[in-house]
Amino acid sequence: MDSGDPDQVTADQVGAVAVAASAAAAVGGRQIRLRDQAEADEALALLQAAWLKDPDADAVRGF
Repeated sequence: MDSGDPDQVTADQVGAVAVAASAAAAVGGRQIRLRDQAEADEALALLQAAWLKDPDADAVRGF
């Protein structure tokens, strides 16, 4: 769901990032900032790419 305001992160975006972070075991203890919709989209893309590359990776880079 898009709020129409690019500075407003939606609940759907927060949920998608949370699910992706929980699937990427290597994220544990790292801070993921979601200050706007673009940043939320970037975080989700990084998490998904890291998980697809190596679901058991010891580190997720980019945060």
